[in-house]
Amino acid sequence: FFLVKGVLERLAAGLGIEVEVRAPDDPSDQPFLHPVRSGEVLSNGRVIGWIGQIHPAVAAEWDLAEAVGFEVDLAELIQFSPLGEEGYLDFTAFPPVDRDLAIVVSEETDSAPVVEAVRREGGPMLTEVSVFDVYRGDQVGPGEKSLALRLRFRVADHTLSDEEVDPVWEKIIAGLASVGGRLRG
Repeated sequence: FFLVKGVLERLAAGLGIEVEVRAPDDPSDQPFLHPVRSGEVLSNGRVIGWIGQIHPAVAAEWDLAEAVGFEVDLAELIQFSPLGEEGYLDFTAFPPVDRDLAIVVSEETDSAPVVEAVRREGGPMLTEVSVFDVYRGDQVGPGEKSLALRLRFRVADHTLSDEEVDPVWEKIIAGLASVGGRLRG
């Protein structure tokens, strides 16, 4: 799922836009998808497609062990694309600071509000946030999951120090409470 989601995000990024995946309002709209391992694809707050694991019964009919796919309305993606309106962004020779964060949230919590909370608290130093893993199992409580996020901090005029990043990091961790998140111990 995350590999296919990455392909979708890369496609959208190539068009200069971001997409969001959230639980579907009505899972029966896509009966060929797994009811829990699927979602709606949104851009600019509008549903433009779906992504998810193909329902095991449907996959079996096609002799597939497991399959994941997505469908998006490319015209909608292009409509939101700012391509052709780009401005110049100076290249910086200063390296980024990458940090990984594992948080525990309720099973029902989508990753989009978590990423939004991190972006809100991260300020201008935080240039990228991505979810790279979801864990469910004995190391988290029942009805919970762990989201692993990669955060990238960067400024254009110097290499960031830990002393500069640490206060922003602490603010991000404190801000996760707004979405019911806590650090994974």
